[in-house]
Amino acid sequence: MTDHAAHPLTASGLRVGYGGRRILGGVDLTVRPGAVTAVIGPNGSGKSTLLRTLARLLSPDEGSVTIDGRPLSTLRARELARALAFLPQAPTAPEGMSVRELVARGRHPHQSLLRQWSTADAASVEAALRLTGLDDLADRDVQTLSGGQRQRAWIALSLAQDTRILLLDEPTTYLDIAHSVEVLDLVDHLCVDLGRTVVMVIHDLNLAIRYADELVVVHEGRIAAQGAPEHVITERLLETVFGLTARVVADPVSGRPLVVPVGRRRTRPSHAPHPGESGDTHVA
Repeated sequence: MTDHAAHPLTASGLRVGYGGRRILGGVDLTVRPGAVTAVIGPNGSGKSTLLRTLARLLSPDEGSVTIDGRPLSTLRARELARALAFLPQAPTAPEGMSVRELVARGRHPHQSLLRQWSTADAASVEAALRLTGLDDLADRDVQTLSGGQRQRAWIALSLAQDTRILLLDEPTTYLDIAHSVEVLDLVDHLCVDLGRTVVMVIHDLNLAIRYADELVVVHEGRIAAQGAPEHVITERLLETVFGLTARVVADPVSGRPLVVPVGRRRTRPSHAPHPGESGDTHVA
């Protein structure tokens, strides 16, 4: 795989709308190379619209997105596909496709009439399978995998594409907490050990805080805050942006902020036995 040096992805003055409605209203953003950036915000705030504009799936009404200082609008499709990969929410593979066949699709941007499948392509696919822990599942039908395994297969496709930047739209959607952690551990590995740049939209605030080097908070089509989680997450921001009354405490595992929603049950006593007291436990 190629060397993934710092190549900033930058948005300037983005204004994006569709259906007669303005979604983004003047967004400036420089993505930190080699880091995990999590885009968070309430439903309808413009998170996915921002990510899709960064991937050139949406064209801004005003402003531009650049990579290496070059506007995305000037790049050919194959050139763009070699620079960044976009993984949408809940992608689906054709019936009967094996994991290896799916991952091999990531090599399509590197093919041409003069350059067909090569040993280098095969090596990239095998490396992607190995990095995502899918070696033993390579010949399995994608549809037979668990949710976490299937998401790893799609990330492996993006790795085989051999891009410097990965854009992930809610990579933990429909996954339980164990599979969510499995996928985000992989994302962390891609950045820390392989130097990839990852931008992901994610709904779970505490997972975003745990895994992101940088948080971008989107509110009403604009960036309300950006920076390290410990500098961004405050009780005031949670109330203002999410309409959430919560306490922010230290995560006992990471030491980062941990959001504890207050909710209406905060004063209702629990009838469970206190630690050390006896009590019947029924396990289904």
